[in-house]
Amino acid sequence: MPGVGPIEASLVDIGNAHVFIRARDIGLTGTETAADIDRNADLLARLERIRGCAAHRMAMVSSPENARAESPATPILGIISPPADYTAALSQREVTAGEVDLVSRLLFMQQAHKTYAGTSTVCTGIAARLDGTIVHEAVGHAGRNAPEVRIGHPAGVIETQVSVDATGPHPVVRRATLGRTARRIMEGYTFVPDDVTPTG
Repeated sequence: MPGVGPIEASLVDIGNAHVFIRARDIGLTGTETAADIDRNADLLARLERIRGCAAHRMAMVSSPENARAESPATPILGIISPPADYTAALSQREVTAGEVDLVSRLLFMQQAHKTYAGTSTVCTGIAARLDGTIVHEAVGHAGRNAPEVRIGHPAGVIETQVSVDATGPHPVVRRATLGRTARRIMEGYTFVPDDVTPTG
């Protein structure tokens, strides 16, 4: 790749098109925060060149150089590394290697994602079950046959239940789930007089 050199990547299109690369191949540990990535302009430029080449290889853009103008959002770029301890930036919670099957950081719209996108969760989970992908490589042997894939991201851990049938000539996705969380954002009271008279 011009300006980058040779780099191994996995191109997977489940939910949204993604390009997955190893963190170590671009000089990262994989546990960097979104802010760490965003403040490194040279790194962001290199990641966008990688994403542009992947977009062109996936026939999504007319040339790698036009990727930002023609398809700025996809493919999403995933930076993959094996399980590791790190601090979740938003909560300052310590995530341990034993809680995750892999660690990932996303580049979306030329910025590091502060959490993990829903379609990326599904795509990463399926890629973890596809032999030969960089995501599959990062998952330890014990996690390759588990019903769920636990992804360590900048804000914590997200799980997806996935099932891939690889017995035929082409893998077939049988299951790909996404969990959502909810939290109370407001609580209040309204005081209404006892002698309200309807009008109109």
